[in-house]
Amino acid sequence: GVKGFSVYAGGELGSNPAVAVKIEDFVADNEILQVAEAVKRLFDKYGDRSNKHKARLRYVVGRIGAEEFVKLYQSERDEISKQGLKGDIPQLRDIASCFEVSKLNVDDENRRITEGNNILPEKTEGLFTIKLDLNLGDIPANDLVKVGQIAEEFSQGLVTTTQLQNLLITSVPRQNVEKAKSALEGLSIDVFGDDRPKVVTCTGAATCKLGLCLSRGLADAISKNLAKDDKQQSETIIRISGCLNSCGHHYIADIGLQGKAKRVNGVSILKPLMTSGRK
Repeated sequence: GVKGFSVYAGGELGSNPAVAVKIEDFVADNEILQVAEAVKRLFDKYGDRSNKHKARLRYVVGRIGAEEFVKLYQSERDEISKQGLKGDIPQLRDIASCFEVSKLNVDDENRRITEGNNILPEKTEGLFTIKLDLNLGDIPANDLVKVGQIAEEFSQGLVTTTQLQNLLITSVPRQNVEKAKSALEGLSIDVFGDDRPKVVTCTGAATCKLGLCLSRGLADAISKNLAKDDKQQSETIIRISGCLNSCGHHYIADIGLQGKAKRVNGVSILKPLMTSGRK
């Protein structure tokens, strides 16, 4: 089959969260850069770059409506097609040309491989994804280089990031799983977790001018306290945003925390605001 995506645009998790609008039911992967160019051109024409607080696609959707938004997008997309603009994405090496992938899909073997670690079976029989748990999304530069080298040696050579601030090494053949895992255990940090709830955070006031609190410091403190609790729920996701802009996606967490300012006796103080979201 053809690899591709459904495409949505105009959504946001900021001060006024909005659900994105579907602009493509399906687009082939080699056309995705043309889609991005069409959306960019649409915003250049109809967005507001003079006001940084409203320089968002969702304000365009709110002003003209979802139906008109899709029509304008399609007009830009058609123009790009007429101009013959190309946007081919880099091609990954064929995993079958690098390794002889076992096609046997033995349930007991899959369970044995995945039990107690971050090795996940893929839809393609005989291939696995290795998930690297990163504390606050941090990884030393030297370790990151080694991760890339491990991916090149034992997989398709692709390392991707996740919204939970982890890394994934995809398309690892069954016979290479333990080799890759052993190599990853040689990093300077533990990337295989310990069943603690995942804490995700934005950069916070330490480096962001919009931040109201030190969200990374709070996340680190929460992680250290959770490490002391033997009754924790490993499936729980905690997200922290240093302000209402929701860069930490606190609206869609099991437990969401947002930095908020309140004036007391003429003095602005900070307080956390907790929300309950859904994954």
